[in-house]
Amino acid sequence: MSSFLSLRIKIVKNGNIKTIQFKYNTLVSEACQIIRDREPGADQGDITEFGLFKPDEDAKKGTWLDPRRTLEYYLFRAGDQLEYRKKIRPLRVKMLDESIKTILIDDSHNVKEIIKTICERIGINNPDEFSLVVENLQTDDPKNATLRKDKSSGLQERDRKKMETLRKKLHTDDDILWLNHEKSLREQGIPDDQMLLLRKKLFFSDINVDRNDPVQLNLMYIQDNTCVLNGTHKVSQEDAITLAAIRVQIQFGNHDENKHKKGFLELKDLLPSEYRKVPGMEKKVFAEHRKLIGMTELNGKLRYIKYCRELKTYGVTFFLVKEKMKGKNKLVPRLLGITKEKVMRVDEKTKEVIQEWQLTTVRRWAASPNSFTLDFGDYSESYYSVQTQEGEKISQLISQYIDLIMKNKTGGDRRLSETDEEATVIEDQVRPGKAMTLQNIGGEREQFEQNNVIISGVLRPGDPGQRGVVSATDPAESITIHGGIHIAQTVGMGQAPDITSAAGNPQKAHISNIIMSIDDIERAKNEMAYPADLPPLSDNVASRQWREMMLDTSKHNIHSNLVASSTAACGIYINTPLANADPNYLTIGTNVTQLTSNMTEAAKNLRMLMTLQPDGPEKDNLLAAANRLAGATQDLLNAAKDGRANRAAQQAAINAMADAHKAVLGCLGDPETESDMQMRFLDQARLVAQAVGKLVNDCKEVARACSDPEMQGKVINASKDAAASSSQLVTCIKLLGPTMASPLCQQQLMEAAKGVAYAVEGLVHTAQNSSEDQAILNNVSS
Repeated sequence: MSSFLSLRIKIVKNGNIKTIQFKYNTLVSEACQIIRDREPGADQGDITEFGLFKPDEDAKKGTWLDPRRTLEYYLFRAGDQLEYRKKIRPLRVKMLDESIKTILIDDSHNVKEIIKTICERIGINNPDEFSLVVENLQTDDPKNATLRKDKSSGLQERDRKKMETLRKKLHTDDDILWLNHEKSLREQGIPDDQMLLLRKKLFFSDINVDRNDPVQLNLMYIQDNTCVLNGTHKVSQEDAITLAAIRVQIQFGNHDENKHKKGFLELKDLLPSEYRKVPGMEKKVFAEHRKLIGMTELNGKLRYIKYCRELKTYGVTFFLVKEKMKGKNKLVPRLLGITKEKVMRVDEKTKEVIQEWQLTTVRRWAASPNSFTLDFGDYSESYYSVQTQEGEKISQLISQYIDLIMKNKTGGDRRLSETDEEATVIEDQVRPGKAMTLQNIGGEREQFEQNNVIISGVLRPGDPGQRGVVSATDPAESITIHGGIHIAQTVGMGQAPDITSAAGNPQKAHISNIIMSIDDIERAKNEMAYPADLPPLSDNVASRQWREMMLDTSKHNIHSNLVASSTAACGIYINTPLANADPNYLTIGTNVTQLTSNMTEAAKNLRMLMTLQPDGPEKDNLLAAANRLAGATQDLLNAAKDGRANRAAQQAAINAMADAHKAVLGCLGDPETESDMQMRFLDQARLVAQAVGKLVNDCKEVARACSDPEMQGKVINASKDAAASSSQLVTCIKLLGPTMASPLCQQQLMEAAKGVAYAVEGLVHTAQNSSEDQAILNNVSS
């Protein structure tokens, strides 16, 4: 078979569809030139303004092909259709002053680049501090699921309604639909006719804004005024009157006794709601207004902004969270504030600051779908953890501020001085046993009890390109993780190495991480043999209720931990390459940390559960099963120590984990462990493995008949990959089977299945390109 690929190309401008043959190794940019040469209707306009687009079933979505990639990279099949279309299109952008501007953008760019284009066009010189917001999104439309979040997950209905009411009252950042800077508009499902709002997101260099920057001055004035009116900025009555008077001067000019009389002002446009019905407010505003005669509109806006800068809440982005009340097993609402300098705990009623930390003291942070955790290192005795569904937003905000701090301090050069006491980013070794839980079971099993802020076992099935918490040994930069594991940034002070060499020996760091993980699991396993500390209990109603609650909570958390640890174990197994490939230590290390964190948390919950259980066979069986699970997990980590596949050892460890996993769930009375669905999944996976085995044997015949040693080697390697991927699928189903009802386990299964599909497709493609003998290739094609 030839090395040509036939694709159907639709010329969007005239609607013509033409089949064109390309070489598999053709660059996308070269393919565009070929299309222009062969299709008369495609040769108009600047070629840099056109590109190839892969449409999606959803007309609002799709993918622009990277001109630097080859067609082979996208795994197209013969007959696939692409669109040759113009990348440049108009975007309607709404300003805070309600004006609308139409700006030409490159639709293939990510949002970060689009914001730069918009700011350049309208005269804003600090685009890093602005972002785009989706307004008036129909949240009940299933097509908008890309941007919509289910706020009910993990919260009881009554609690959810209470938090929703409080969130609306406080005007926090939770419900603002900021677009992801790392993705294109198409990837986020933004249709061409959607109008977007340009809004200031970060308050970093606004102190430099003055009369010489009228565009940004006006935008900041409007945003500050909105924050004062809706209560985001908590102001005293005196401050409210002063700010209202400045606004009257800006809007109506100098005070005129004949015109500015009682009833002239619309107080709802000038004062926060709590002061509008106070007697004599209009008179007090006019009294202040008289003092401002001669102030120009520009000077008035500048004074308004300067006045707002002195407010305690200025430049603070608020998120409504729940934190554990000190000394009680109860979660209470709290405002978490983020600024360019600080992280703050703020009273949700008075907006008074309860506690604050300098942003430069943040060493690392972890976000999950239902929690957010901050580690301040030596500057705090413990982690600060809150319950929230906006962990990803908080993480992105901190990341953006950190980036601006680094950019501002180093002038864009990310090489840090070892003597910089407040160096923002360092590599750090994090013992997995001390890490916070980073995985999520998802769906119906997420519920918050009043004794714990962090849900056990949380891992976000995130999108590639997202920021998150850096695993133990990785440099703190934006990282793409296959499989959606949410990873971290590490931030700290002092002893800051040159981050350009932070991962100088990734294998050594990986082995160190494995050794520490094995030690942490061993320590957790030993601790299970001893009873947990309990408060003084008697036989009264309150004590019985507490026991029942802790039993249910421990069982729920154990189930959550086992779901998360099993998906992480599969992640290690799937991402550990064969001997002919280099290990991706970042991805493997991330899964190691996730596995260890959740296993140590599971051990704590098992210890509590067994302490509350009466002595007897049931308790003994649970301890034995838990010890087998911990031992099998250590075996898996040992097998992954060199970063390359020791298939026999890994498979044996996974199988042992599956048996122990099932035994633990059986002791908990989990009905899912005997599901017929598991057996059906396993039977189907074995059929897939048999089919792949037949294909591998057929391809071996192709390899024997191949005269080119290089192509022969490629076929052999591709055959090994396909066989390994099908074996991985069967093994993963054994471990994931008892908790297959979990969406996270289903997603991990899909990742394993996709791996088989990609490997098989790659094998067929390689085999067909290695031989011209159609008789042999017929078996491969069938």
